[in-house]
Amino acid sequence: MVHRITLFGVRYEGILEVTESRTFFQTLCSGVGPAKGLGMGLLSIAPA
Repeated sequence: MVHRITLFGVRYEGILEVTESRTFFQTLCSGVGPAKGLGMGLLSIAPA
């Protein structure tokens, strides 16, 4: 039996304004979305 999944990646480029620093830090550490266990959901950030 073959199980298939479909994953979609998104690339966002721009300036992010953080209004809730605690929530942002938790999200940065834990990742975003249900596919983070498969290497998706990672965030790369840099100072503007």
